[in-house]
Amino acid sequence: MHKPTFHALTMLERLGDRLLLATSDGVVTRDSRTSAVSAVFFNYPDDMGMKGLRAQNSYEGTRALAEMGPSRRIRHSIGGLEPGSAFLVEIVDWEHGNVAEAWYRLGPPLNPSRAEIEHLSKVADSLLRFTLTVPGTGVLDLDVELAPWAVMSLRQPA
Repeated sequence: MHKPTFHALTMLERLGDRLLLATSDGVVTRDSRTSAVSAVFFNYPDDMGMKGLRAQNSYEGTRALAEMGPSRRIRHSIGGLEPGSAFLVEIVDWEHGNVAEAWYRLGPPLNPSRAEIEHLSKVADSLLRFTLTVPGTGVLDLDVELAPWAVMSLRQPA
């Protein structure tokens, strides 16, 4: 079972070693060995400014954060790509891959049953996934709406 933090760390691990673009909402990289392009974008709500999150003693104490901040539109163009090549987009947000909330809605059980574990595993791996194809121009125009706290990965599938 993968929790949201696991997905975010996996997305970061997929980044290449050459930085192509760094913005306030993410990065685009290239792998110097394979030339694969990858990116990670996020919506850390502006309401938070440069503040970190206050420690909480329970999951319930963090739930109010989900309502902070507006959605953010991520728009970037990535050029010099092979026309027809595919990019996989994966997004973890409140509605997708949020196993912590699913666990909370179950009770939250201290010792989940096998059926609950199976349900939680399905929720954890239910990221929003879709494929983008590079048009004949070789320029991938990215235009995605990210909910508050969402993290998005863009990568060329292996």
